[in-house]
Amino acid sequence: MCQPFELTPDDSAIAKVAKFGLAHINFDVVKQIALFVWYGSEVKDFTQFDGPMHADLLFLVERLTYYNVVPQARKKALLANIRQAGGTFANMQNSQLENSFNRFLPELQPMQSRHFVPPKLT
Repeated sequence: MCQPFELTPDDSAIAKVAKFGLAHINFDVVKQIALFVWYGSEVKDFTQFDGPMHADLLFLVERLTYYNVVPQARKKALLANIRQAGGTFANMQNSQLENSFNRFLPELQPMQSRHFVPPKLT
């Protein structure tokens, strides 16, 4: 008998962005993804997260990847997976996605200081 597949909190947050889009999620979802990108070690296969807003997901992960808190090797691995999944937004001007992302910046900022202690990630 097959065991049911359990989504991790990271997977659930990633799936929500792919389904609903960056403009329609709350900070807790973005926080979960930011912690995964900045302090996690796993590299997800982003092609596995289908949804009408898949481009929003790739944009968010790519945007978070460029923060200095991400080690260089992890940054390269994440960006390679984003490209494999069909996204690259580094040179793209999309004010709607940027505006959606920017509304989370005040709450994301404290998570990047040297005094921030990330929770243990699964």
